[in-house]
Parts: sequence; C-alpha cells; structure tokens
Amino acid sequence: MPSPPYIELGVRSAFSFLEGSSAPEDLLARAAELGHGTLALADVHGVYGLPRFARAARAAGVNAIVGARAVLLGEGKPRRKSDPLPDGGRVTLLVKNRTGYRNLCRLLTLGHTRCEKPQSRVTWEELRAHAEGLVAVVREPALVAPIGAIFGSDAYGELWRHRDPDEERANRRLVAAGIAPLATGDVRHARPAGKRLLDAFTCIANSAKLDDAGRLLLPNAERHVHTPANVAKRFADLPAALANTLAVAERCEFRLEDLGYAFPDFPLAAGETLPGMLRELASAGARERYGGKVPAKARVQLDHELGMIGRLALEGYFLIVWDIVRECRARGILCQGRGSAANSIVCYALGITAIDPVRYELLFERFLSE
Repeated sequence: MPSPPYIELGVRSAFSFLEGSSAPEDLLARAAELGHGTLALADVHGVYGLPRFARAARAAGVNAIVGARAVLLGEGKPRRKSDPLPDGGRVTLLVKNRTGYRNLCRLLTLGHTRCEKPQSRVTWEELRAHAEGLVAVVREPALVAPIGAIFGSDAYGELWRHRDPDEERANRRLVAAGIAPLATGDVRHARPAGKRLLDAFTCIANSAKLDDAGRLLLPNAERHVHTPANVAKRFADLPAALANTLAVAERCEFRLEDLGYAFPDFPLAAGETLPGMLRELASAGARERYGGKVPAKARVQLDHELGMIGRLALEGYFLIVWDIVRECRARGILCQGRGSAANSIVCYALGITAIDPVRYELLFERFLSE
C-alpha cells in the first residue's frame, strides 16, 4: 500500500477550551472518511479528549497519535537581548513512547499547579526536564532557537497554508530560522460549517460581539479536515515539510491503549515484603479495633481476605490506600472508604472503613473475588 502524501499532526478539538469546535469523534470520523490513516490530537493545556479520540480511532481503524499543546510561562517583563529564552509562547508536544507520555502528563500537571482552571503555564526549566520521548512543534520564530536547543532533531517549525498572506510571511520567517519544516492544517473543526461555532467561541474568549469581532476571527473556514492529497498539493513547493509529517508520525509509536495499568510501587524497607507488611499492619489494626483480642471469627475472615488479596497480587494497592488515608488523617482531611469496601475486614483493620463487616455479616466477595 503506498504511503500517504501527508499526515495531519495539527488537530485540536473542542477540549481545547474555546479554541476548537468539533468533538474528537467528529474529527476522527471526518478524517477516516477523507482517507486519513493516522491523525494526531494535541489539545491545549491537557489530554482530556484523548480517551474519546483513541476509542473512535480504534473503531475507524485509524492510528491515533497522542499529544498536547503546552503554554510557556511569560514573566511579563522586557527581555534582555542576551536572554535566549523568550517569554510566553506555545509548543505542541507529540508523544513518541511511554516515557514521553509520562513526561507530557507530568509537565501539564506542573503547569496547572500555578494557574486557575482551565489555564496552565510551564517553565522552560520544566520543559527541558521533561523533553525525553517528545517531539516539539512551534509556530513562533522566537521559539526556534531555544526549542531546537532542548529537542534537537525532534524540533520542528509548523507551517500553515489557509489562503492567508499573513501566514505565508510567517512561514518564510520560520523556514529562514533554520528549523526543520512541518506542514499541518491547524485543524479546529471537522467540516467548514464548524467555523461558525468557532467564531462564537472566539467571541466568548475575547468578550466580543460577532458584529464587532473583526480581525479577532479567523479569515476563512479553511481550518477543517482536508484530504491528504489536498494538503500535499498546497505544500508541493515544500516537499520536506510534507515528508517530515511522515517521519514524525513514524517516530510517534505510542498509542493510548499501550498505556495499560500498573499499581504504583509501594516503598519497602530492606527485608520487607508486600504480603508481610500488609499482614502486619492488618493484624495490628485488628487488635486495636477489637480492643486487644481479635475474635476467632474475625481472625478467620482476616486470613481468608489476606489469602485472596495475595493470590490477586493486590497487596500494594491496599498499602497505597492505607497510606493515603493515614496521611489524610494526619492532616485533618476528611476521608472515608465507601461502598463495598466496607465488606472487607482488611479495610476495617487498616482504618480505611469504619464498619465492622464481621459483626454485620457482610460478604467480602461483593468487594473482591477471584
């Protein structure tokens, strides 16, 4: 099967708050209809739309590349000419592997800790510390040098062509800056009609009326999903910008379904084991709950539950929840286990729940079974 002439790596959905107007499923469906075999979603400030995007991609037989757009922290003060790091700006980050996904999520989390929802800002130091496993794409010429210094051969300049002369001038500045060119459609909506809703979102974001918005609005409806052949035709004079879309897509092997799930590692001292520590804590907690002497029925139930927890290799999970609850209690934070966890004497002994399941003859298997 011949390679596509172009792969779209510049999509943002309605999960980019007020910057995109189509749901991930609509974008994916339109892309599949137009012959795209691979598509990248990179929303602003987060990965909120990725689960829905990935599910739709699996159903349509399309490869879903994972990404997000990070906003760099601007200090709001004039820069010295000798300062190599510009204030502010955006960088699109596409995930190459599992390490990259972990770094992307950590970076976005750091960015949210210093801003009110839905905004986030990351520092250059944080970006540098979390660059491994990521491809960086920038549109602003001022970002070319510092992004290139951090990401090396994984740094690209984003070129747009939406029949807008201003864009063409910006494209020339990016190419002149020496960064590897990357063509994208800067997709904001699935079909041309989505521009109307995008205009309304733009007005909301800028507290403007549609009649008065003027140049706040995008000049046309070209930021919809195009066929790969259509985009390739627009960039025919820049073959490297097209070829780089294929090269980047090949490098971005990570898919959301590759993530799987693994319990975090619970830290142990030398010589300790997860089963041994859980049994010791549960036994001590049971003695405290029952006033020093654990009733025979409770001891039998405790052994039964610990055996099943061991067979399912869930000791680390129980220890992590115990640690969270213990920390909450130490800080005076209201914390209470709920639901069928109340059926477990291990949860009761660890202080996670407050109900004695033996006294009320509750069924542990409603909470956990093989």
